Amino acid sequence: MFAASPSHDLLLHRLYALGHRQFGGLWLGHLWGHSHVLPWANPTPLFIHYRYPTLSKTRQRNEWVLLLNNSVAVAAEITQRCSTDAAFAALRSDGSVVTWGHSSYGGDSSAVRAALASGVTQLCGSSAAFAALKANGAVFTWGSARSGGDSRAVRTALASGNTQLCATGFAFAALKSDGSVVTWGAAHYGGNSSAVSTALASGVTQLCATGFAFAALKSDGSVVTWGDSHNGGNSNAVRRALASGVIQLFANDFAFGALKSDGTVVTWGGRRHSGNSRGTHTAFVLG
Repeated sequence: MFAASPSHDLLLHRLYALGHRQFGGLWLGHLWGHSHVLPWANPTPLFIHYRYPTLSKTRQRNEWVLLLNNSVAVAAEITQRCSTDAAFAALRSDGSVVTWGHSSYGGDSSAVRAALASGVTQLCGSSAAFAALKANGAVFTWGSARSGGDSRAVRTALASGNTQLCATGFAFAALKSDGSVVTWGAAHYGGNSSAVSTALASGVTQLCATGFAFAALKSDGSVVTWGDSHNGGNSNAVRRALASGVIQLFANDFAFGALKSDGTVVTWGGRRHSGNSRGTHTAFVLG
């Protein structure tokens, strides 16, 4: 932590140069719409994102955020970073959350400020909204209602017992401790799971999402999908392959992949975006 001074512009310039020369990860910009999160004197303080070099391919990089106004700097270790199309959220080591960016895209979290002050364990973002999972199993949302920022319709289900969050570009899904799944947001993009509600009532162990659809892995090795049919929501073409034996799900923005216990891989979704793997079928079967 360091205090800003009249010469802090020169200091920032040196930090910027040092970061890019040695680490390639220092970013300077201005924050919007977060003035209610922390008691800033200046509503648009300078944001400095400093990323340490990667120590190994499997170890996540440590990150620090410095938020400056005209008189003080605050440093906090960041344990998770999340974004929408025009805003960011950062989970700090003390369980609190800081947000910045366009207010309509989740940059303004003042409506849930008290809930984000402590106890948060996971952040998740759609294209224009955020969801935060707390240690007590409660979920809080903010941002665009059209992208899942308004979760009042499932408020009771999100009050406790949630263990994992997942999002498409326009909807969220929460996995509960009893193996059931709660969804909200844009209906066509996964917010409405009524068509598969019976399958999602129990036994779910993993959630996965493209930008437009969800997939749920169940304890019996089967997979359930819903959302936009062209981008993974419709898995009828591989229904038999997904009926059993699946151990893990993967996704890009348009298609899904399912790893099976025999080492084979099943894919579905956007044909131009890896949803059609027939050309590599032999390689997948051999594992």
